[in-house]
Amino acid sequence: MAIDGSKFKAISHRDRKETPSSPRQVTRLKDRTGTLKQEMRRLRAIKVRMDAFQLRQTRMDCGPPLARM
Repeated sequence: MAIDGSKFKAISHRDRKETPSSPRQVTRLKDRTGTLKQEMRRLRAIKVRMDAFQLRQTRMDCGPPLARM
């Protein structure tokens, strides 16, 4: 973006004010990391349930055709 020949880089106010080692920045990053770890655990649990369901479906389809009737 150029205004009167000057160039300005658009960055958020929070990122300009805080250095990576500031206490607020560290706290925010730890909170975010915790949230992401919780989401990963939730998604892993969903994957385990999906895999178990798929395994049951596969086992049901392996029997003789008459057994499924």
